[in-house]
Amino acid sequence: MHKILIGIFVAVAMLGCSQDNTPTSASAGMVTIMTPANGAKVAANAPFSVEYAVTPSPQGNHVHIYIDNGKPDVVKTMKGFYSVKALAAGPHTITIKEVTSGHSDTGVEASVQVVAE
Repeated sequence: MHKILIGIFVAVAMLGCSQDNTPTSASAGMVTIMTPANGAKVAANAPFSVEYAVTPSPQGNHVHIYIDNGKPDVVKTMKGFYSVKALAAGPHTITIKEVTSGHSDTGVEASVQVVAE
């Protein structure tokens, strides 16, 4: 009877693991940009806020926020609002990347495209 119960326990435990040990989405981390929505229009030459939340990966420590692949702003808050300075008219990309304490990308990131008008 014990061998059957142990076999069932092992089988159930293995169902939660992938064969190649690929991390699940929860352990891999996730960046979500709530606002602005992808494709949103924002006022040109006026500041606006980006609302975001990060579910950190095991290596995640903070985020880098990029506007059009420019120099990143280092942000230690994993959830909140980030103030974007006025953007010139035209299309722009906002990217948030999770990074390690040594500022290396973890591969966890999200981007949205906006159009300043």
